Amino acid sequence: MRDRAPTRLRITARRLQRGPSSRALRALLLLQAAAGLALGVAQPARAQQAAPAAAAAAPTSPAPAASPAQELQRLAEAGDLAAIVRLAVAYRDGSSGLARNPALALQWLVRAAERDNVSAMTEAAWGHLQGWGGQRNEVEAARWYRRAAEKGDAAGAYWLSEFHRQGWGGVTQNTAEMLRWLRVAAEAGNAGAMRDLGAAHEQGLGLAADRAQALRWYQRAEAAGAPVAADITRLGGRPVTAAVTAGSTGTAGAAGSGTSPPPTPARDPNSVVGTYACRVSGNITRTNGFGERTPDFADATLEVTVAEDRSATFTFSRPPYKGSLSRSGNQYSWSEEWTSDSGNERRRTNIGFSLSGLRAEGGRNERTLWRQVGSSQLRGSWEYNWVWTGNCRRNRE
Repeated sequence: MRDRAPTRLRITARRLQRGPSSRALRALLLLQAAAGLALGVAQPARAQQAAPAAAAAAPTSPAPAASPAQELQRLAEAGDLAAIVRLAVAYRDGSSGLARNPALALQWLVRAAERDNVSAMTEAAWGHLQGWGGQRNEVEAARWYRRAAEKGDAAGAYWLSEFHRQGWGGVTQNTAEMLRWLRVAAEAGNAGAMRDLGAAHEQGLGLAADRAQALRWYQRAEAAGAPVAADITRLGGRPVTAAVTAGSTGTAGAAGSGTSPPPTPARDPNSVVGTYACRVSGNITRTNGFGERTPDFADATLEVTVAEDRSATFTFSRPPYKGSLSRSGNQYSWSEEWTSDSGNERRRTNIGFSLSGLRAEGGRNERTLWRQVGSSQLRGSWEYNWVWTGNCRRNRE
C-alpha cells in the first residue's frame, strides 16, 4: 500500500526504523500524519462554519441600568399607585434625582387622587389652591377637599370648613356647614380644627357663646399639639404645659431645700400681649386712571406682636409689609410713602386693622400716582383697595 504521509514524515520514519521498536513507532507516526492531514483540510471549513455562531455567541455590552428616577417614572406610567404618589412627591420637592416641577407634581397627584388616594386628594387640592398648574383654581381645590372630607380625612374636612367660611371656589358661604366640617375635622384629630372650634364657642360664631365649651376645645387642641396656652389661661384654665412645669419645679424644690417655689403670679385674663397669626381674606377693587374698576379676591397672613403697652409690630404678606403700628384702643394703623428716583412715580400705602379677641378686621389701601418727568409720558393714578376679615390664634406670649 502506497505511503500517503508527507515526504518529511517518511524520512523521519525511515530513520526511526534503525532503532528498537521501529515498526511500532513508524505506525504511530503514520497515524499522526494522517490525523494531521485530516485536521489540515477540515479545520478551515469548521472555522468558517463556527465563525457566525461565535459571532452570535460573543457577549455584547450590557445596556446601562435605569436610574432610580427613570425606574420610578416607568413604574408610575405603568400604573403603580405607590410609584405615582412617590413621583408626584419627587416633582413637588425636587427629590429622587428629579428637578422640582409643581405642574408635573399636580398632574401626578390628580392621577393618584382619581384612584381614591386620600392624601393625594388633599395635596392636589393644595396644589390647585397655590396655582401649581399655572393659576389658582379654587373650584378644583374645593372639589378635592370635599372628596377627602367625605372620606373622613381630617385635613380635607378642615379645609372644606374654611371654604364654607370664605365662600371660595363656588362653595356656599355657610356658617352652619363651616361648623359641621370643623367638628368632623376636630373629631378626626385635627388640632387646628379643635382650636378654631374653641374660638367659635368663645366668640359665639354661629352658635351661642359658651366659655366652658371653648375651654374644653382649647384643652383638646393643646393635647393635640396646638399652641393655645394663652387661650386656656384667658378663659381661667391652667395649661397642661404650665401644670407640668410647675409640678416638676415643685418636686425639685422640695427635694433640694425642703420648700416649694413661690407660686406663679396670676395672669391677667384680659391681657392682649402676645403674637397673633391671622388668616385674613376679602375682596379687592382695583381702579385705573379712567375710573374703571376690576374686582378680585385675595387671602394673606397677618402676624402681629403686641407688647405690654399695647404697641405692636407686624408683618403682612402679599406683599410682605413690615413695620411698627400706631395704636388707638384696639385699632392699629401703618402708612408709608415711596417716591421713585426719577420722581415719576409716587405710592402711598395705608394698612389698618382692629384686633378684637381672636378676630381681625381691616384693609389695605394703595394709591399710585404718575406725573410726567422728562420724556416719560405716563400720567394718572391707580388705586387698590382690599377689605378683609379673618380669625387669629396666639402663637406665643
